[in-house]
Amino acid sequence: MSGAPAEYLELMRVVRGYQGSRAVTVVAELGIADLLRDGPRDAAQLATATATDASALYRLLRALASIGIFAEDADGWFALTPTGEYLRRDHPLSVDPAARMFGADYQWRSWGELRHSVETGENAALHALGMDVWEYRRRHPEHGETFDAAMRTFSRADRAGLLAAHDFGRYGVVADVAGGTGAVLAAVLAAHPEARGVLLDPSRPCRRERAARPRDRHRDVVVQGRPRRR
Repeated sequence: MSGAPAEYLELMRVVRGYQGSRAVTVVAELGIADLLRDGPRDAAQLATATATDASALYRLLRALASIGIFAEDADGWFALTPTGEYLRRDHPLSVDPAARMFGADYQWRSWGELRHSVETGENAALHALGMDVWEYRRRHPEHGETFDAAMRTFSRADRAGLLAAHDFGRYGVVADVAGGTGAVLAAVLAAHPEARGVLLDPSRPCRRERAARPRDRHRDVVVQGRPRRR
């Protein structure tokens, strides 16, 4: 493979990308990173803790070690790499919820119907699930919770760049349309305490996040509803 053109290798990386993504999802679902938080463990110990097959788990961990998620020593013990640390659920920028969200069955089923969308122009999720992903998550709250957690991580990762890129201080009121749990809006208001905020989102998490976040009640307004499409 080393003698192949760089463009070929890059395209093959994209073509096979789902394999690595699925492997990361499985170890996220099993909580492997949390089990390795305090130090290396071997596959047998991890299999006992996760009720999995030790041989199969060992192969999965070795596969992920080959792409830098874990490190394996000469005795077959696995440890987190700096990249793998981001799979810990207590990490402030935990990728765990994103791995579980993008790897969820309803996502795979929907993306599996991409060709249907291209051929017909129809929503793949409607075809695969009988409803769009928003309605699916509403009916399956556990997936909604995972989605919310992933969005909070994305917001934490992006907020410094967002605040640096735009001067929100020149506005008296800042509205976040489809703002989810309000994490981005909260960061804007924290940086510009003189502003008021309006959060528009159709989902239930906006109430939960607002209640959990001590704030000046006169500074923000939560509005539940769907933005109207033109």
